[in-house]
Amino acid sequence: MGFNDELKILVDEVADRVDRWTAQAAWTFEPGSAASAEVANTEARLDGTPWGERPVRTAYQYAQMAMKLAAEFSRCAALLIGAGRPAPRHRDGDPVGAGSRISGPGGCWNRD
Repeated sequence: MGFNDELKILVDEVADRVDRWTAQAAWTFEPGSAASAEVANTEARLDGTPWGERPVRTAYQYAQMAMKLAAEFSRCAALLIGAGRPAPRHRDGDPVGAGSRISGPGGCWNRD
């Protein structure tokens, strides 16, 4: 097993752990906990009506979605890592993005 294979397995395992840590059950608040008190949100609007729990739950859901997205991006990266493909190369043989081949503020390729 090569380095890329081992790295792919590691990235997949980390993504799986993030999935477990961010599962829906992890976002259900225990009664009496600090999180349930935060979600209760006793703040009031300018007109005196309560905000309720919707804004705080929405913020928690956005955070959960961001973590899920990061886990999915990690899985995509793991597939690329596992493929073990070399970096793309310019037609002259230099790796794409090699600073020596880029000229001036326009970023044009030199044609020596």
